[in-house]
Amino acid sequence: MNSNLSIMGIQLTALRGWIVTGVYAATVTVGTWIFVSAMINAPAARAMIERQDANEIAQENRTFCTKFGMAPDSPALSTCAIDLAQIRQRHEARWMRDFDVFGTAPVAKRP
Repeated sequence: MNSNLSIMGIQLTALRGWIVTGVYAATVTVGTWIFVSAMINAPAARAMIERQDANEIAQENRTFCTKFGMAPDSPALSTCAIDLAQIRQRHEARWMRDFDVFGTAPVAKRP
């Protein structure tokens, strides 16, 4: 009777070892799959986000400039949009300068 219990204990220990090994293998497999999928899809996702940002900025420009009486698709609206782009660029340069922890941000000239 005692030998049967020790054999069952050895079998359970071996089974537990295989289960742990299987869990590790599944974790490594799933982790690798996620990493490879992210690397493959990252450029397309980045391009989509950049398109969405460009569309949002164009809509904001139209909304802001037409609020001041500029007709859509007019030269004045184009000039307004260019001015807004310059304002955004200066704002981003100030933000990068103010929050630059490592001293690597390009220094923007003050207007």
